[in-house]
Amino acid sequence: IIFTSDNGGMLSGNCWPLKKSKQYLEEGGIRVPCLIQWPRVIPSGTVSAQPSIMMDASVTVLEAGGARKFVPKGRKLDGVNLLPFLTSKAAVDPANRTFGWRRRDWGPTGNYLRQEAYRSGDWKLIRTYKYLRNKKWSAEYNDELFNLGQDIGEVENLTEKMPQKYQEMKTSFDQWKTGVVNLEPDFFIPLRDQLGSPSNLPDDIVLEFNTRSFEGKIHKGKTDELVSDPVNENGICKVLVKAGATPPLLHAIMDVDTKKYSKMRFEMKISKGREIGAGRAVLRHTIWKGNDLLFKPIADGKWHQYIIDCTESDAWSQWSSLGRIGVALPVPTKGEVEISLKTIKLDQ
Repeated sequence: IIFTSDNGGMLSGNCWPLKKSKQYLEEGGIRVPCLIQWPRVIPSGTVSAQPSIMMDASVTVLEAGGARKFVPKGRKLDGVNLLPFLTSKAAVDPANRTFGWRRRDWGPTGNYLRQEAYRSGDWKLIRTYKYLRNKKWSAEYNDELFNLGQDIGEVENLTEKMPQKYQEMKTSFDQWKTGVVNLEPDFFIPLRDQLGSPSNLPDDIVLEFNTRSFEGKIHKGKTDELVSDPVNENGICKVLVKAGATPPLLHAIMDVDTKKYSKMRFEMKISKGREIGAGRAVLRHTIWKGNDLLFKPIADGKWHQYIIDCTESDAWSQWSSLGRIGVALPVPTKGEVEISLKTIKLDQ
């Protein structure tokens, strides 16, 4: 059993003595507890100071299950086997572990953060790029160097006090980056939001389904296994939905001009032969607050156009830049249905 977390404390929390929290590459955002239990193999009460990263978990589990031999020849695994350190068969060796992180956030909250970090032993380099506008970053950046063995709170920036060590870390970091996917300083994805609709679409389009603009992301709720990943064919989004699923959501975060637009329009086709529940036009004026509108879908294997009067929802008069708009797909009472959906647009 491995129990850990994918990130540090919440933004609203206090990670003291660690600096910052989730979304950042300071220790408060990436240092997490890890508990591992394997009776009769890992001695009870073992505490290890060996630095590790989530990629180590896959290698460790493969080794524990005797499955490492099934990894394709020539396939390099990111991570190391932690069992020798946990069973005291190998000495803790923090000095020879190196880690790299890269963080990009273009979320609707305006936290456009481009940050990188590199750790070698106790030394850690954090690089934060200057944000320009329109989801682009300057090549200009600010570097910070910390010795985590002496300064776990990342208080004293040592770039000026230890220029030789700083240069050494920069060189090692540049070498590390040559082995991973290249993302240049001006890298950006033209998203309207993180669900797939690009910011450079006309302002009357909520979601356009094609490989250029839609990344195949969908909110499936807690019934992931009952909803397929979207398939996009010639601008049509296709999803398989099984009975018992939480209605999957296809939506975008966008600032709608509610004085200009009052309706949402889309075309949907549902395979015939199954009884289905209601669909919902998702209208949340801020984050998840708002009143959705129900509509009655037709399951006959043919295309039908649906027009939703958004003004019937209280959310329309309270709309904000964090508003969410889209469609919650209907769910069959038995079996499964294939639902096809075309561009979701706004209308006057």
